[in-house]
Amino acid sequence: MRRWSCSASGAIAATTVGAIEQAAGLAPRRGGLYRHFPSKQEVFKAAVSRYASKFRSLEDLLDALDFDDERATLTRLAQFALAGLAAEADLFRLLQRDGPDFPDLTMLVHEQLVQRGYDFAIAAFTRLLQARGLPVGDVAALAAIALGSLVHFREDEALYRKTPAGATEERFVAIWVDTWLRVLESRTAEAKRHSS
Repeated sequence: MRRWSCSASGAIAATTVGAIEQAAGLAPRRGGLYRHFPSKQEVFKAAVSRYASKFRSLEDLLDALDFDDERATLTRLAQFALAGLAAEADLFRLLQRDGPDFPDLTMLVHEQLVQRGYDFAIAAFTRLLQARGLPVGDVAALAAIALGSLVHFREDEALYRKTPAGATEERFVAIWVDTWLRVLESRTAEAKRHSS
């Protein structure tokens, strides 16, 4: 399968097996797809698994980050997340349109992609807090807000063909980083007040 987008332009149910075969480089309507997959839905599951395999490198990215250089770490995290979201845009558009008709596929995407993205954000913010000697506390909520704003940026871009409020990606990332640095500073100051 060359790209998920072979089906992202149409609904899952409306995408013909012949169209999938053609997009995958197979002779359309010759049964080649069914030699590899028992159903059309299994093709989509395989595509989701293929996307999920990219997330295996997340642990490597966490290990490569220098959590003492918070600005560089946050910048790299934001850029990585935005690039990943851009790569998955077709998949998420497809799920927005057809997800209710394919609850198993929607749950698979949530488990293999969405939750893993949040788990990665939680791990990254945990390390940022620990590097400052701060309690982890409500790190899941912090990670959800941080990643959610990045998701929103890409969703606006995909849906409206414009970035939120016209902000460039570069400016958005810079302000996102500054915001989270302020959150870390605020938590550090609060911890100092409580320890005195």
